[in-house]
Amino acid sequence: MSHMNRQSAYAVVVRAEPPGCTWIVNRADRLALSGPAPDPVSAQRRGAFAAGALHALERIGRRWF
Repeated sequence: MSHMNRQSAYAVVVRAEPPGCTWIVNRADRLALSGPAPDPVSAQRRGAFAAGALHALERIGRRWF
């Protein structure tokens, strides 16, 4: 399962594994973050949250103070 956040160009990929699932956030074919989750729905939510947080941190880093 994959979900692309168009604003930040992050892709969230969910992989089913024996003890649960793993969520992976990719950007430009590179691994940005990953983590475990008990099921696919929570994996998608956790990945989407992580992608949103990375996008927000990028926006903060681009600001000039």
